[in-house]
Parts: sequence; C-alpha cells; structure tokens
Amino acid sequence: MEEKYYPLVLAFLAAFALRLYPTILSGLPFSTDAWSPIRNTELLLERTPISLDNAVMDGYNCYWPANSLFGAVFS
Repeated sequence: MEEKYYPLVLAFLAAFALRLYPTILSGLPFSTDAWSPIRNTELLLERTPISLDNAVMDGYNCYWPANSLFGAVFS
C-alpha cells in the first residue's frame, strides 16, 4: 500500500473504533431508537403476562408489539 493512504486508513480505523466503543462497553446497540424497545422487551420478560397497553410499558412503542415480542423470543 502506498504511504499516502496510511492517514486515510488510520482515520477510518479510529472512526470505526470510536463508533463501536459504546456498543462494546455496554453490550447494547448505540442507537436512541433501540433503547425503548429494549426496555419494553426487558419489562415484557420480567412481568409476563402483561397487557401491552399497560401503564408499565412506555405508551409509544407498545403499539407495534412485534418488536418487543421478537426481542423477548430471541433473547
């Protein structure tokens, strides 16, 4: 590889490492869209049987329950 590409490769590897760091540290996906369904999945596993429109659930993501149900099944 030519020397002029080393800074580009180094910058790419640094960006990749910084992007994966929170996921590796916590074990959870680094996405704000994923945290609510993960919480609903944990609540569903912890309190089953529970109605999906119960006040314990977040009141927003419970309207598409397949997301939480698939998470519970595959966890």
